[in-house]
Amino acid sequence: MHLGIVFFEDSLRNTCFQVIMNNVRGDFNYNFTNVTPTQVLLKIDYECDQNLAGPANISCHRIARENLTLIYADLQAGKGAYFICQQLKLC
Repeated sequence: MHLGIVFFEDSLRNTCFQVIMNNVRGDFNYNFTNVTPTQVLLKIDYECDQNLAGPANISCHRIARENLTLIYADLQAGKGAYFICQQLKLC
């Protein structure tokens, strides 16, 4: 496994994608009815930048893009941050 990926996984488990998703959910008042996938992605990108640096930040952006459809569907279905984090095997 590439060192950057290991660092990312450790950093993300410590910060946890759950924290990032909680921030995303809170900023949209837990209501994603009128929120677009692009808005969700922009907010996740912002949270990645605020909470992670270096390879962890890059990987956070990549994971958000690769899993946006799943993340967006979960948010619209009212799933919690921990559920999403577990689905992505990051918590």
